Amino acid sequence: MAEALTDYIPLVEKFLTHWNDSETNLGRALVLDNGTTRDSLQDLKEELIALQNALINSENDRQEQIKLRDNARNEALPMAKQVRKAVLGALPSSAEARELPTRVPAFNADAQKQLVVLRDIENIWTRVDALPAATHPGLVLPFTVRVDLEGTETDLARSSYSAAVGRLTAAASALEAAEQALKQAQQERKKVTERLKAVFLAYRKLIRGLFPRTSALYRSLP
Repeated sequence: MAEALTDYIPLVEKFLTHWNDSETNLGRALVLDNGTTRDSLQDLKEELIALQNALINSENDRQEQIKLRDNARNEALPMAKQVRKAVLGALPSSAEARELPTRVPAFNADAQKQLVVLRDIENIWTRVDALPAATHPGLVLPFTVRVDLEGTETDLARSSYSAAVGRLTAAASALEAAEQALKQAQQERKKVTERLKAVFLAYRKLIRGLFPRTSALYRSLP
């Protein structure tokens, strides 16, 4: 990626220098057939630099959002697995147990697919909390789940689980936005580089028409 970000600037500089030398040699300004001037090329260079900086910032933001999403996964997925096991253990013959997802997706699965399962478990937990106590004599409500959080066993309440699911939801959405911003920056940069290629091609044709092959300006075309 680093090469792609930097290869055009030195090339633009070469064209700007050559353009200046050609104008000095001819004693007049050179304007391409579509109206592009040396100043126009300079403006394109500045636009490209700004877009490259935006692209770098977008990539850095994407990497940061990946870390935040993975942190949220590390929190929510183990909780979901334990909640599923707890419901199966406490209410093995219940409709709630039968309707549990067959498994919690792996860590590297698509975040949105993970969230479908996590929300499904959250919904079933809500239903468990609404069960009549007499239906399951051994059931203590509100239902809590014993989990190991960073080496410490604690009783997890549904509200805490919901908060963890919410954090993963927010992190996944932020990452999607960062990826979209990166894609947009890449597209904008590609547009500028395509415009630069067109300028380079037109300028070369112009110079080859203006100067003989023996000319230093002809032979030194970038």
